[in-house]
Amino acid sequence: MNNSETWKKLLSPNRIKDAKKNKQTTEGGSHDMRNPFERDSDRIIYSYPFRRLQDKTQVIPLPIIDFVHTRLTHSLEVATVGRSLGRIVETFLLKEKDITSDQIGHIPSIIHAACLAHDIGNPPFGHSGEDSISDYFRNDEGFDYIEEYFHKDDEFYNSKMNDLQCYEGNALGFNLLTKYEDVGLNLTCATLATFTKYPRLSYINGDLNKDNRWNNDRVSQKKYGFFVTELEEFKIVAEETGMIPLKLGNGDYSWCRHPLSFLLEAADDICYRIIDLEDGFRIKKIPFVECEKDLMPIAELDNNFRLDKYNLLTTENRKFSYLRALTINVLINKCSDVFQDKYSEILSGDFDKDLIKCIDNVVIQASINEIKNTVKKYIYISSDVLTLEAAGYDVLGGLLREFIEASNFCSSCSEPYLSKKASKYYDLLPDEYKSVDDDYYVRYQKIANYVAGMTDSYALNLFQKVKGIKL
Repeated sequence: MNNSETWKKLLSPNRIKDAKKNKQTTEGGSHDMRNPFERDSDRIIYSYPFRRLQDKTQVIPLPIIDFVHTRLTHSLEVATVGRSLGRIVETFLLKEKDITSDQIGHIPSIIHAACLAHDIGNPPFGHSGEDSISDYFRNDEGFDYIEEYFHKDDEFYNSKMNDLQCYEGNALGFNLLTKYEDVGLNLTCATLATFTKYPRLSYINGDLNKDNRWNNDRVSQKKYGFFVTELEEFKIVAEETGMIPLKLGNGDYSWCRHPLSFLLEAADDICYRIIDLEDGFRIKKIPFVECEKDLMPIAELDNNFRLDKYNLLTTENRKFSYLRALTINVLINKCSDVFQDKYSEILSGDFDKDLIKCIDNVVIQASINEIKNTVKKYIYISSDVLTLEAAGYDVLGGLLREFIEASNFCSSCSEPYLSKKASKYYDLLPDEYKSVDDDYYVRYQKIANYVAGMTDSYALNLFQKVKGIKL
């Protein structure tokens, strides 16, 4: 298969619902000027899971101030950076004659859609939300329930256990995109493949550390991207887009990344580094002099940088905005350069690293490292952030515990209302999350997904109400 044929598959406009039936997608009336991947973006933007991102913390707790980033604003910014990366790479592929003129606009649109959705599965309260769910199934009653109810002779026993004990927001994202309200958003296979930064099941027969991270240098394998319940959907996506299987051991389900997924990750890496710094500056946690010191070395590399213009800016806010814009522009161009330099290896599946870490410029790498250290010093270990993370443990862990115990009680009891407490918690679960006919893995995963899908405010309010803290 030559490169143009490879890209024809990689850019498959076929939607997952049609691909399941071995059908080709036909859509769009004569007056609809959107390409299939622009429709993906619109479907994502108008979805409830995407809207919930406005009340999910990025890093800074939301009530502190009204102009820090949420998961929603972060996702919108990542999507614009991803689209810019896509346009540069698309121009390169046109020159290489690997894509044709009728495919113009498809790559930026695919990356834009995938970037919009990239955080759609993130639990409330930042990454502590994932940790609290994982810890419940590792250490609390959840561990005992897995030991008691899961079948060790199940082919997917280890993956099912890891789906809960190493809970992953990326996998919840794929679940939402393919199965939200049963049918999902019915996105194109190209967008779903690009969205999946970690194309594997949660268990690999390989050298894993205690956090289920595969001990090798493949960045795409450090986490997992879909639950056992969505394995068949991902296999269809991988087949439709021609993703390369990655054999790591007997019975493993893993693939090399879709090439455009590297650009999605680069867009995310560029944005979260800069916006965490900006949020810290906006809430006056990080002194401007620190921000200037970290950003200036990269910003100066942009052809549009003018020191005289910079010095005429009268406020620190305007100076930060100037440095931020140029820094992002430099990183976009440098990451796209890496993609082009490593293009053959990316297409063959041999390249598997972060584009931003492969930028061959000591000034840029030193500045990126300084930004990371500054944010960690002033933000990540600040009392506000640590308080939020601690609250996340109690809130999500507490809700999960009560819902799981209620589900266990009501499914094992011939008269489910013998326990009034269990029945009330059980009744709080939406119908789609409380089927007692499911096996225990599916039941527990549904409840974990329900809790992880809550917004910060909803989870906190529900926890306070059921615990009698606030009525």
